Amino acid sequence: MGNEVSTNSTTPSSSMSFFSTRSQSQPPGSSTMITINSGHCNQTPENDPDVVKLNEIPKFLPIMKSTILPTSNSRDIYRQINPKLLYDKFSELHLRMNENARFIQAGQLEVFSKIKKTDVVVRRICNELKNRENKYKRLDCEMLKLHTLHSNIEDIYISIENICENIKEINSCLFDNQKMPPIYLGKNLKKHDDNDEDGDGTYINNKIIPAYEHTVVDAVDKRK
Repeated sequence: MGNEVSTNSTTPSSSMSFFSTRSQSQPPGSSTMITINSGHCNQTPENDPDVVKLNEIPKFLPIMKSTILPTSNSRDIYRQINPKLLYDKFSELHLRMNENARFIQAGQLEVFSKIKKTDVVVRRICNELKNRENKYKRLDCEMLKLHTLHSNIEDIYISIENICENIKEINSCLFDNQKMPPIYLGKNLKKHDDNDEDGDGTYINNKIIPAYEHTVVDAVDKRK
């Protein structure tokens, strides 16, 4: 395109002859093949109109190319670098990183040992708490038994007191030679009163001694 010209200087170029040939009317019965005029190499391609149009198109330049500051040649930059100084800097950086890595490793080992000690202490505390929980449950069971025993003793005491009242009434109805001897219930149930109004010792007073007032410590001591 643009490098061939027609043999006759008066005719248009070969690129345009195709359209001119298509526009001409073909006689009936003639061949429908399209022929293009042969051309030879143009010695002055810059005068070709297509080349002129291509040259008129402005060249595309990257946007960042105009903003980059002009720098020296890359070879000059490589020549300015001192490899010995660069090696020394990297060696110093390597030594510092190695030292920091050793320091971090020592810190990790110390933290790991402390974590192990903490785990042992926490495990011991958990076991101690579990033992105390079991001990508390056992003591709670003992206290429940103790309260049950206390209520039973109170019931027995009330029953004995009623029996003593009945014996006193029966004894008062008898003659002197038929009266039963006085009954002493014991010092643990009632306090002995020397100022007994009746003198028979069957009923001393209405003051009841609290029976078996124990604590958790007493229950544990008795169990041991």
